[in-house]
Amino acid sequence: MRIPKFNPNTVAAIALILISALSASAIANGPAQFAPASSGLYVEVNNIAELRKQWENDPLAAFIRKNLPLPAPDKGWNDAKKMLGMTDAQIIDTYFGQSAALVFRAPGDSEPGMVISKVAAKDAEHFRKRFMLTHLNKVGAFDNYVTPDMNTNVLIGNGWMMAFSKRYAVPIHAVLLGKKPALADDDTFKTWTTKLPADRTGTLYIHDGSKQEVHVAGMVKQKRNVTLHYVGKSQEYKALFAMIQRGRKTEFGPLPADTLAAASINLRNDQDIDPKAGKFLDSLANPKSFTGDILPYIDSPLVAFLGEVKGDQFKENPGLDIPAPGFAIKIKKHAVADDVTRMIDGVLLLANFTMAKWEVEPIVVKETKYKDVPFKTANIGIALSQRVQRPELKSLVLSYGRVGDWYIICSQDHFYRKCIEAELTPATSLSQSESFKALGLKDYDEPIAAAFMKPEHLSRHVQSWLDHWQRVRPEVFKTLDEPKTAEAQFIRGIQIAKGLLSQFDSISVQIHRRGDDMVARLDIMRD
Repeated sequence: MRIPKFNPNTVAAIALILISALSASAIANGPAQFAPASSGLYVEVNNIAELRKQWENDPLAAFIRKNLPLPAPDKGWNDAKKMLGMTDAQIIDTYFGQSAALVFRAPGDSEPGMVISKVAAKDAEHFRKRFMLTHLNKVGAFDNYVTPDMNTNVLIGNGWMMAFSKRYAVPIHAVLLGKKPALADDDTFKTWTTKLPADRTGTLYIHDGSKQEVHVAGMVKQKRNVTLHYVGKSQEYKALFAMIQRGRKTEFGPLPADTLAAASINLRNDQDIDPKAGKFLDSLANPKSFTGDILPYIDSPLVAFLGEVKGDQFKENPGLDIPAPGFAIKIKKHAVADDVTRMIDGVLLLANFTMAKWEVEPIVVKETKYKDVPFKTANIGIALSQRVQRPELKSLVLSYGRVGDWYIICSQDHFYRKCIEAELTPATSLSQSESFKALGLKDYDEPIAAAFMKPEHLSRHVQSWLDHWQRVRPEVFKTLDEPKTAEAQFIRGIQIAKGLLSQFDSISVQIHRRGDDMVARLDIMRD
């Protein structure tokens, strides 16, 4: 018997997914009391037995089992089932169901130095007999056993089992004998885990002393809703903090209430630009300089967004809903919007020269107004649809111009008009909508980024594309149960993504600075 090898990043990800469905907080005097204080990576998960029972009847689990089957267990796991005479569920509930932890000596180790689990005495005895463990000696209050192949030590006592490779025996024994401090008593571990909510359902702790790097994460669960909290410190974060515009608040610009997703990023406007990129941007801004005359008046934050326009809003219904990705750029000086518009005009002129060899219709730029707000449009979709022979792209219309204190660039003029309406009538804006308020985004003193997604709405949007593809490519849909062509595999992947999205109400994330720490919060709402 050997301690299995794991990629620590994979272990951490799997453990945190498990934590997301648990129902009880971390157990006091849990596995950390047995791990050495020098441990570099520690993952603790509790109440996995309850998780497994909940997961059996969860519609998300049913969808995953049907569409994303897990790989078959490895030989070691199957051998353990035979030796113990137990099913998968029985092993999980019995030997890992209460409280379990993986302990790595260093964050980059490929295998855990120690596996700890809370196990009833009778079950530990069953394990001892079936695996034919040989008793060596006592280590404190624990009986020390070795497996027949002499590769793994197993400690049993006080309702706990611990398995570890022989080369890790010395530091582990030192902890159990009281000669060395346990992780639970380590000042760094205690300081950082207290930065997480007390009602968290598990703990991820990473500490690399040589790099002065610490990361902790934990989950808080309410019914099926999950919040992941993260706090960390590293040298790399200092460089990121230097890029952040301090004294700014999180904003999402004049976006309409039905925006599907958006990300607000708080960046300084005086960052160094690659010389080649700067030269190109300056040529577009000629006779002005982009870096000298325009960039100083571009403010923070930068907002990337995804909207949609329903197919029935077009004079010629394309038969599906059209996505409207774009950017909202905060500006300090309204006059700079004219300079940005002139630069985009220049890009479109260059695009026309490039597309001349495609033998497609040229891009036509028009000036227009909506509710007395001027902006420009460019029919980029016509040329693209002719080039790739996809009629649904014909509805793309690049729209750009100033809306209030923001410069908006998006791929659909219908959605651009909604942005104007949101600016003129704040009650119709994203920030005033009930769905946005329900996200619970907070105003932090030093925000770095914030983002949200409306998965259910996005799922319905994707379904309109699937319906369209089924009408125009029915022969491909007949093969989706066993997709063999690249097109069929792509559409099958979109089907699965759509199904996963439909399982969630909203997903949001916020990242901010707190002193020298990076702090993040991810909310996944299903109820």
